[in-house]
Amino acid sequence: MEYANQIPTIWGFCRSCTGGGSGWNQPLNKIPVYSVTAVDFSRVHASEIQAELRLLTRQSGNLVLDLSNVSYVDSVALTLLHNLDELCRENGGRLILAGVHPGVVRVFETMGLEIQISASVDMALGLLTNP
Repeated sequence: MEYANQIPTIWGFCRSCTGGGSGWNQPLNKIPVYSVTAVDFSRVHASEIQAELRLLTRQSGNLVLDLSNVSYVDSVALTLLHNLDELCRENGGRLILAGVHPGVVRVFETMGLEIQISASVDMALGLLTNP
């Protein structure tokens, strides 16, 4: 599946955040993909996008969160990810983190955060469309 070649039905960006912005894209398969473009996914950024991510999760049940640009997460971002994972499960779906930096994976492991990780957005969408 070529994610880059899919025609998005919706595309948007949140306000500019410290370290970069974020945006979401809902491909034709109706699974929202949210890209965190900030390198530092911390309290400021997590608080800013929390409501939007919760809304996307409630609408779809599934969510792909592209963390390929992120090299640092703090405890607030970890809590947000944990809560989004629970919300996806409550809505009969799954949260998949895509392109996670190895250092961030180590933080997840150290903190005991068990969320499915995929090497890329394409692979994550494949997992959700072909379970």
